[in-house]
Amino acid sequence: MMCLVWVDFRGTEAELKELDKSMKTCAEKVKGVEYLGRFTSLSARWNWTYFQKIPSMAAQEEILALWSKMYKRDYSKLTHATIEFFTGPH
Repeated sequence: MMCLVWVDFRGTEAELKELDKSMKTCAEKVKGVEYLGRFTSLSARWNWTYFQKIPSMAAQEEILALWSKMYKRDYSKLTHATIEFFTGPH
């Protein structure tokens, strides 16, 4: 299963690197998760997207629980986020 975490981020490059580090660290702590990195879309409205291979939706819940303890979200900088799950290939 693939998990995409779409985010709008308006902070500095250093703050974005801090977000990257927290996303990667949390993903690596959950069994069966493969963190694939941060990507940018050429056609979607979102600034950035984090890609992860996950064994289940519950794994993403574990990642988010860890992340919420590790990362202090500033809503003026990380304004929006959404999560999308994909299964396949079919």
